[in-house]
Amino acid sequence: HAQKILEGVALNDFDLIAQRAGALAAAAEDPLWRSLERPEYRIHQSEFEQITSALAEAARRQDLEAASLEYVRLTLNCVRCHQCVRGVTGIGDR
Repeated sequence: HAQKILEGVALNDFDLIAQRAGALAAAAEDPLWRSLERPEYRIHQSEFEQITSALAEAARRQDLEAASLEYVRLTLNCVRCHQCVRGVTGIGDR
């Protein structure tokens, strides 16, 4: 979904951005996503929900700059959350 959001941003396809942001938000409702009990994971999860909502709203307003910024925030959130899940503390850690 994230790759399609980037495609939507690159092509000014606000319907695609909104559709895929909605799909990501729906995916986050999966019980597997909600099963991890670590507090730092919950922070990332909450931020993810806020970002996907803001991304969909930017698409509804046809605000390309806001959608672009939310896409960057989404990407950073995903990277940080995956680091959290893997127990990695920083980008340089392996």
